[in-house]
Amino acid sequence: MTVNMRLAYNALVAKGSLAADTAQAAVIAKLDRLAAIVQERQQQAAKGGLLRRLWRGTAPDYSGVKSFYLYGPVGRGKTMIMDLFFAALPPGDKKRLHFNDFMNNVQNRLAACRAAEQAGKIKLPPAGALIRVAEDLAREAHILCCDEFSVTNIADAMILSRLFTALFAQGVVLVATSNVAPQNLYQDGLNRALFLPFINVLQQQAEICSLETPTDYRREKGAAAAVPAFITPCDAKAKAQMDRFWRGLTGRNSGEQQEITVSGHKIIIPCAAAIQNTAPEKNGASRMAARFDFADICRRDLAAADYAALAEHYAVFCVENVPLFSEENRNEAKRFILFIDIIYDRHLPLYLSAAAPADRLYTGTAMITEKFEFERTASRLVEMQSEAYGRGQA
Repeated sequence: MTVNMRLAYNALVAKGSLAADTAQAAVIAKLDRLAAIVQERQQQAAKGGLLRRLWRGTAPDYSGVKSFYLYGPVGRGKTMIMDLFFAALPPGDKKRLHFNDFMNNVQNRLAACRAAEQAGKIKLPPAGALIRVAEDLAREAHILCCDEFSVTNIADAMILSRLFTALFAQGVVLVATSNVAPQNLYQDGLNRALFLPFINVLQQQAEICSLETPTDYRREKGAAAAVPAFITPCDAKAKAQMDRFWRGLTGRNSGEQQEITVSGHKIIIPCAAAIQNTAPEKNGASRMAARFDFADICRRDLAAADYAALAEHYAVFCVENVPLFSEENRNEAKRFILFIDIIYDRHLPLYLSAAAPADRLYTGTAMITEKFEFERTASRLVEMQSEAYGRGQA
């Protein structure tokens, strides 16, 4: 049985975990209706007779069900609303993940399909590997919740139209959150004209909904109770403070160099150590902390898949000497945005020293994608300093 989103939202407000917000409530009412339709279609599939199951299979029929694309400024509660929607759905036939993780998964599947075809292990359909990947994804889940829909990678941009056309044809219902309206996705991107068909597909297949509320709740959390997780400026005092934190965390003055392998290439972790006084992982391994200079983690040629792999291996991150960002270090800014997205999505503790407070780190003036995206990053950095984030309640 589904959980009514409105009731769940009201319960959080009553506990004081959330502040009542009419704009959020209006979006929740729309998604409550979508959750009810999903439940109805699943019940119809479960009640279908033998002939129906033989003809259509056991998967629910979502034909005519519109997807949902929710966008709005940073910190307005879009992720919270998506999580309420996901919890409201019956178990099974649903998947929720960050958009970066989703596209990384798709690209890995495409590479595996092409390699298998070249080896003669499989025969792909005429339309190629994308159709095969879409069919596999639909078999795993028909309700796909993607948080932080933001297209910055040309490799992703070039396949999104064909990928989602195939997914929608397979009956997949997308529920996505983003900071930008569909028409502003991949703005200023290389060969953007080749991406535009995806915008048309999305606008045809999804209800587009804007969440317009004036309050940035992430910043409110950060302002309410900050912890010393963000040190500024980058100077000798910051280095000494980070050293003290590292000793308290690991019981050591330094750490050991480690490396992990991702898709055939190695990532060097210059300083890693076990976290003291914590329970081990389920496999008996110690929980680990990793310490980087900014150059080690954002000036190297790392991508979302690399940051995701680091987040799987380490439970706490320390990053030192984060600089100011502008058009001159655009690539480093893009990597830093990706890194923060992945750490935040997995709710991992982050301690860093930076050249300026979060809302003054980006100094560029040109209207480029990173300037807009950094607003989200700054908002998240503020929230990550809050006690609520530290307790896992942000």
